[in-house]
Amino acid sequence: MALVGILGVSDATFGAVLTVAWLLILGATADRYRRGTLAGPKAALMAASAAFWLGFGLLQVSTAVEGAAELVVVGVAAGCFLAGVAAGYRWWTTRDVTHG
Repeated sequence: MALVGILGVSDATFGAVLTVAWLLILGATADRYRRGTLAGPKAALMAASAAFWLGFGLLQVSTAVEGAAELVVVGVAAGCFLAGVAAGYRWWTTRDVTHG
């Protein structure tokens, strides 16, 4: 990845930073939704975005492990992508499509 090469960090380090950041965003989204300060469709959109990027970060982290641990990390990343698709579908079906 070009950005990683420019910054001089490994893929795994970059992925770990992304993973932590998107976990925090996902947690904040869940908290705001639970408290009622974030509407359902917007929460679904944020969850979809966070899940996709969380999956990407985990795939970067998987470059630092091997064997069974790598399979677990890649499996969790795949689960995040699927959760992102589900949240994206929820957003798509519940969004406000009125124009004007």
